[in-house]
Amino acid sequence: MFSINHIDLSNIHIFISEIFHENYFNDFTQYCEENNFLFISELSVQDIKNFKAEKNINNTKFHKIFSKFELLNSRIYSQKSFTELMESKMNILKVIQATEQINFSEILSEMKIIEFISSSLIQLKSLGLKDGEINQLFKLTLDVAKPENILFTIESKIKSLHLEIVSARFEKKVTLESIGYEVGISKERVRQIEKATINKIFEILNKYHFIISLKAHSNEKEGYQERELKEILGPKGSCLIEILKSKDISEDFYYLSKFNYFLFKKENFTKENYFNMIQALPKPPKFYFGEESRILMEDFYKKYPWFTDEMGITLAQNFGYKYKNGYFFKNLNHRDMVEIYFKDFIHSPKLITESTARDILLEITEIFDHDNKEVLTEDIASIYSSLKAIIYRIPEIITVGVSNFIHISKLDYDFDWLKTFKEKLINIYPDHLDTRYLFTKYKQECKEVGIYNEHILYSLMKYHFNEEFSYNKNTYILSVKDREDIENTKLDRVKIIEGYVKNLGRSIGKYDLSDALSCRVENINSAVEKSNKLILMDLNEIGLVEFIKINDEEKKHLKNLISKIKENGFISVVEILNGIKINTSLKLFLDKNRVNKYFLSSYIKYLFPELKGNANILFEGEPCVKNLSDLVLLTFKDSDDFELKTISLFLKDHGASQAGIRKIINTLIENKKIDETQPNKYKVL
Repeated sequence: MFSINHIDLSNIHIFISEIFHENYFNDFTQYCEENNFLFISELSVQDIKNFKAEKNINNTKFHKIFSKFELLNSRIYSQKSFTELMESKMNILKVIQATEQINFSEILSEMKIIEFISSSLIQLKSLGLKDGEINQLFKLTLDVAKPENILFTIESKIKSLHLEIVSARFEKKVTLESIGYEVGISKERVRQIEKATINKIFEILNKYHFIISLKAHSNEKEGYQERELKEILGPKGSCLIEILKSKDISEDFYYLSKFNYFLFKKENFTKENYFNMIQALPKPPKFYFGEESRILMEDFYKKYPWFTDEMGITLAQNFGYKYKNGYFFKNLNHRDMVEIYFKDFIHSPKLITESTARDILLEITEIFDHDNKEVLTEDIASIYSSLKAIIYRIPEIITVGVSNFIHISKLDYDFDWLKTFKEKLINIYPDHLDTRYLFTKYKQECKEVGIYNEHILYSLMKYHFNEEFSYNKNTYILSVKDREDIENTKLDRVKIIEGYVKNLGRSIGKYDLSDALSCRVENINSAVEKSNKLILMDLNEIGLVEFIKINDEEKKHLKNLISKIKENGFISVVEILNGIKINTSLKLFLDKNRVNKYFLSSYIKYLFPELKGNANILFEGEPCVKNLSDLVLLTFKDSDDFELKTISLFLKDHGASQAGIRKIINTLIENKKIDETQPNKYKVL
């Protein structure tokens, strides 16, 4: 008779409900739930005595409960004698089960099984294991039987006649008809016995984890030659070896992973099932597993619900697919690789420029073991152009910044809000949507739902509502399709602004124009630069060339004045303005128009389109002067030390503001273009 006080429950990490599942023990399991006992190891002998007293349980049930615990203790003690298993690493328990997969950490994988079953619950949870995983691993460890014990179970659980029939069929290759004649039953009955017996054998192999047993017995080997199996199983295993040989699905001999997938299931997954599955796989050049393959193979998974992604991985390798970084493929083209790269390997925006394109393509070819000679030998411009072309052909890779791209699945945004937002905007702006302006106007709302800039807003609208709009990625304008009152072509912001100002008949402030046309001030500035009709009437006022009051004679004198100063390759706009003020031929031009440096700079660029620059300096080609900083260096390069007052007056005379003067001087000093030789005295370096 066992002693209750000497039963050790502290390391039996199995769910109480797994052991006491009969209705007879409902009161005990309920008591455990009420006291938050999940594992047997969380119980103490005193807890069970408390249960007896609290529920007024009779001694019979009380001792039956302890009998189950004693049996568990015996199983653990007996299992420890399976030395090969106990000394094996937990890694061998990674054999695929039909149940939920366990997350094996590196520490857990390297832990010996004897260490696992001797560890406390707190220690196991510190490895990141969940309750269900601990329970599953502990049960699995106790269920693994020695190979000789498995053979003994087969011998004791199956009728001798049935085993003799199977042995005759597989070892001696006797026909069904001959066996039936010998034992006095029909050929069909022999076939039925053979099938049922093999199924029972597989059930036993599966129940006692034959694969894990073999791995433990032979140092975690993945495959065996026939002589090796004969050494492990001995003469009694000869029939089982012949059965395994008949069920093997390829010329690779005795791979345990295949045995586990195709032999040890109630459904008896056969060669035929295997080849049917292969035919159901997506066709080359590529396929990969996970949710996508489940969708593609929905019917197959309905038929075999226990079939896991890990099983699919083994199948893919057996079928000649190459494995790399979680993907199985035969031949991937550049588009496939770029798409997968952005989908699964890039989790934040990727900058695509000429300087980054080659490194990105090299990284992609390394991920997929692809030949990278082409990437190494091509010139940078070609690589950059090719990569951008591929990216633009993949709708799911979207722009989220200037030359920044990401896969749309990596963005966390509210699609329902976006859809409602789009409908609201169409009601307000029925012709076209300027996403840059709209983001500025609704910036706070957009950011609250995960849309952080105008690039993302434009890209999401384009991706989700592709059938509703025509797009212009240069202007970020979406024109509503199928409207009779607008062209169904890409809208041009320059033409929109030109047309509006012309219809208005007068100049207009930039911010008023921004509100009227739903576009940003930055876009208006860009439009003025690109247009041959729009000009600045002042710093913040937009007009048309036709609004300028100037006759042909005045235009001729103005061009002559500009041409003379332009001979140096650059023009000081203030110098031109001063020249106009003293030129009697241009007095009326000055009086009729509100001439200032912004107006004059804009009009000069209209008269001489080859000129570039700002309201201070205009230049052609690559002159030595492109801005006021260059002009300072050119003017004072041969001078002795010049005073701060001198340079300040010079800059002021050429149109610089007080703040601009200080900024120019500081920049020149920081860039080591001039040096302060004494307090408030400078020299060009």
